[in-house]
Amino acid sequence: MSDDDDSTILNKEPNHEEIIKQLNTGYEKHQNIRVKGDTMYVIGTHNISDVALDVTLPFAGPEWSQRYREVVKTYHDNRMRIKYIVGHSLGANLVSHLNKNSSFVRKHTKVITYNNPYVGIEYSNQEDYSNRGDVLTIFNRYAQMSSLNPNPYAAHFEYMNRN
Repeated sequence: MSDDDDSTILNKEPNHEEIIKQLNTGYEKHQNIRVKGDTMYVIGTHNISDVALDVTLPFAGPEWSQRYREVVKTYHDNRMRIKYIVGHSLGANLVSHLNKNSSFVRKHTKVITYNNPYVGIEYSNQEDYSNRGDVLTIFNRYAQMSSLNPNPYAAHFEYMNRN
């Protein structure tokens, strides 16, 4: 992959409709991670072990978890073809940590997150999108905000309900 290819990828606008369609497919099929074409999609909380991970994230981070190890392994196994990594909610937190922990990801991959509860460093290869009213992402100061939804639960899943 040349540097020109990398800069083109990092500056390309995301196709939100296609991303949301693929994330919804992951939720419907209970696939934590799916790779389609040049994009890796990571869904959020959808079972009891994910809830336990959600609760411990502020104290321990995700690196100890099986979900995070799956994200790292999937990326590593497909890194030469993956140009985009997308995550929603818990999945967004996991891919943000992958981005933080890998200079290769930061150099060669665009990371796109939706309703990301991660409070961390802003990276030039990452775009965060959130909804005003989403209490889980209230501290993500880097997120681009969309419409205000007074229902916190609905605000967190608003992106997923656009189809």
